[in-house]
Amino acid sequence: EFCAVDGRAFDVITDDDFQNLAKVLFDAGRSLYKSSIEIKELLPHSTTVSRNVTCLYEEYKLHLVNICEQLNSFCLVVDQWKESYTVSDNEPKMLATFRGYCIRVGCADHYLNKQLQH
Repeated sequence: EFCAVDGRAFDVITDDDFQNLAKVLFDAGRSLYKSSIEIKELLPHSTTVSRNVTCLYEEYKLHLVNICEQLNSFCLVVDQWKESYTVSDNEPKMLATFRGYCIRVGCADHYLNKQLQH
């Protein structure tokens, strides 16, 4: 769920910072119960995580379908207030300009147009 629900990359668990966080949490629990298990032995491989995403997707999909079947109406809201995003052209100059300054979202119209041209 950490990867699938929160939209994180499957290999985030192999990142040193994540493993350090997990180690701190694990060591806190281990201090209560002495154990020689290392955190890397407990974390799944990124391939294992990616395989489990399909099952998790199906589970959440069924849950969402059940909720939607009971709705009389709905409204979709895109809430990006906490982050600064910039929608820009997908040209190399634009990519280079915004790299490092903000979270850049490619313009969907440009993506679609490129697909239709080919």
